[in-house]
Amino acid sequence: MKGMVFAGCSFTWGEGLHLYSDISDIIYTKNQDFDTNNIKESHKKCIESNRFARKVANHFDSWEICKENNGGSNLDNLDFIKKSFGINDDYALEPNAKFNIKDISCLVFQVTHPERGPFLLYSNKDNIKYKMNILSLDNESLDNLPEEKNLLFKLYEEYGNSFEYQISKTLFNELEKLFIFLEKNKIACKILFWQERVAELIKDNKFFEDRLITLSYKNKLYKSIEELTNRYSKFAIFGHFKKFGVQMNDAHPSKLCHQLIAENIINNLENDINFIKYHFNITNNNPPNKII
Repeated sequence: MKGMVFAGCSFTWGEGLHLYSDISDIIYTKNQDFDTNNIKESHKKCIESNRFARKVANHFDSWEICKENNGGSNLDNLDFIKKSFGINDDYALEPNAKFNIKDISCLVFQVTHPERGPFLLYSNKDNIKYKMNILSLDNESLDNLPEEKNLLFKLYEEYGNSFEYQISKTLFNELEKLFIFLEKNKIACKILFWQERVAELIKDNKFFEDRLITLSYKNKLYKSIEELTNRYSKFAIFGHFKKFGVQMNDAHPSKLCHQLIAENIINNLENDINFIKYHFNITNNNPPNKII
């Protein structure tokens, strides 16, 4: 069976899943306060075994590729995918990549804050795609970054109130290019949203709506994890732990939520003819060795 790629932020990495176990050295905090120094190897193993990526991969007798480190921006995730398979800026494959692109059947890309740095922003005036690290002109760090500060002023002048929308527009343009390339290489591509406001940006965008992972619960479809956790607190970590006075504002997906996300991804993929062909290497001369 081929492998599967899951790219995203802490929601995909599985932040907080180890809190449900009884392994040693777990540190709870009053509010969500992730510190990588508090995560032991046993905690990582617990997280990996309970996150939705592993659950989906196990269902398809597969294996998963995820980022090693927690968090990150959408640009970080785009770079992670490209570097993993040796995809250069011209969308050509470089030799000696970490993974052979032919060994992958699926990508699930979970979108995080579009404005989380680093991010890309295309300037129509300059016809240039800029890589930016800071969103707000009030950020004191800009005092030590005069070039970025001047560029940020210029881009705010160009886009005004639509500045943040343009960041999202640039992101979706980049994602579409990546998806098209991967699908030409027989990799089914799916998009999963954390935030409700960002999910709304693809409304009437057939390309992404056709690839959207929706979350079904109690006969209702949700287009984002946030929409689900806002309605049912049990799907967020705080919903389980707030009664103990810890993780009071931790909105990361709960263990139960990871299970639900996995079930919905599985259902989506099982109804995707292309994924079935790619994953089980089905051709006229090569029938499937597993019946779903």
